[in-house]
Amino acid sequence: MTTILVFFYLIFNLKALKEIIFNLKILCENCLEPLREKLGKPLYISSGYRCKQLNTLIGGSKTSSHMVGQAADIKVKGIDTEFLFNEIIGSDIKFDQLIQEFDSWVHISCTTKNRNQIMRAIIENGKTKYLLL
Repeated sequence: MTTILVFFYLIFNLKALKEIIFNLKILCENCLEPLREKLGKPLYISSGYRCKQLNTLIGGSKTSSHMVGQAADIKVKGIDTEFLFNEIIGSDIKFDQLIQEFDSWVHISCTTKNRNQIMRAIIENGKTKYLLL
């Protein structure tokens, strides 16, 4: 019985791993690499894929696209966060969500069904608030 459970666990995790790798490839090809080419500078990714345990530990959203490899939090050396945010908005880069977070970094996500949702995250009364733009 234990062997069967381990086998199904491995199959589930392999399937999940393949999906995460597929999602990361889409994110890199459709968002991150085109942005790097546009700016002519390397991107600093402060957060990409996060397992559920890490996401919980850092207080991430329970539905975070980071947990399925569809998002990255980015900065670019020598480029202001607001400028980076506006450069992405003004480009032809297709994204699911673009969030300028706390004037500190830009969150960008990409799926096979992008919503092109643009937001700004702020702290209000000690809580994170997302403003839809």
